Amino acid sequence: ECDCGLRDVGAMPLQLPVPWLLAWSRLRRWQAVNAQQASRTLRGPATSADMARLSEFAPNCRIAPIVAGMWAVHNGQRMPPQLVDRFGLADEPGSPPAAHARRLDGIFGGYQVYNHVVCTLFLPIEAAVKITKLMQDQVPVLREVHPEKLVFALDGTFKKMLFVDLRDGMVYAWNRSADPDCFVPAVPRSAAADDCDALLSWFSEFCRRLEEGVYVQRPLQPEVGERSTGLCLFPAAGDDVSRCVTRGVEVTASCVYMPEHRGGWGYSVTLRLVDSAENRDFQTCQLTTRRWEICADGREPNVVNGEGVIGFKPILADGGWICNEASDPHGQCEDGQGFRDGEFRYQSCTTGGLATMGGLATMSGSFAGSLRFVPGTAAKPLGEAFDARLAPFRLHVPDFLF
Repeated sequence: ECDCGLRDVGAMPLQLPVPWLLAWSRLRRWQAVNAQQASRTLRGPATSADMARLSEFAPNCRIAPIVAGMWAVHNGQRMPPQLVDRFGLADEPGSPPAAHARRLDGIFGGYQVYNHVVCTLFLPIEAAVKITKLMQDQVPVLREVHPEKLVFALDGTFKKMLFVDLRDGMVYAWNRSADPDCFVPAVPRSAAADDCDALLSWFSEFCRRLEEGVYVQRPLQPEVGERSTGLCLFPAAGDDVSRCVTRGVEVTASCVYMPEHRGGWGYSVTLRLVDSAENRDFQTCQLTTRRWEICADGREPNVVNGEGVIGFKPILADGGWICNEASDPHGQCEDGQGFRDGEFRYQSCTTGGLATMGGLATMSGSFAGSLRFVPGTAAKPLGEAFDARLAPFRLHVPDFLF
């Protein structure tokens, strides 16, 4: 039987469980350097009154101590005002307005493809119980088949939800279907050292990825810029990132599996100039066309050719890119025209149905291609066009979902 040191001491906060204290300290150390705004939104420890809400939610379920232990250290984030008002949530006494989470302050991160923007907030127990009950009313299968599963994290627009099984701590992502098999496991059973510490294993793996730079703070919506900064779940480092340099154009790409989205995978492509202009033989170059090769389940590649990327034809320059009518003909950049420091990054998603079995997407494959650039600009070319390679990256359902 699991024992994480949880003890009820009446109306006072519970004794803090050591495994969760260590896990939360890893996250807080990372946040202190990288995500101070999100760190300020974390609430204090849950009380026994908070824990009683869990027991009332599932009166016939023995709640695994390791599950309760997560909230025993931090009872969620201070919710955005719109959620506080909608659900009549109690706030911590004396918490300033600035301490409330904004939509993109979710500590478990997010991503954007087109108009699909998610960033997952950690729910206080009160919010978790109220929102789960609401979802059970709207999607009866959640109550009839999965009464022991509780929403513990969600996007503020309810597009994405993560559930935990109160009995054994298994973590799941909801695929938004009303079928009995509506959950995708978010942590492998083999990752848990004990039968009931899957939630802690999930959390620890998340911290490892932060510490190793797999996930970083950056604008979740590149066209919006710094105002959309949050924790981005498109990998920035590690085995799931592809990187290739062709004639001084570096193309970096990765994907994220989106269980809540019919597209399946979102992908992120980053472009920048490296090396010197002398070695490249040009000062600037402009993207004109692209060619993607998407191969799934050993089938013939699906080849997609198109102009630019999501309406952009960026002009790359040393240290950044040039935003003007030629590179942003539809005026998508909210900060207007001019030179943009840093890499050009865009995000999109694959299309087509997913092969599913038992609620778990089974399709896997790869994504590769090339991007055609013209030295100088398309209007004033200074050399022959060339193709910058996008090295293959994997499309797969990962063991861990965040």
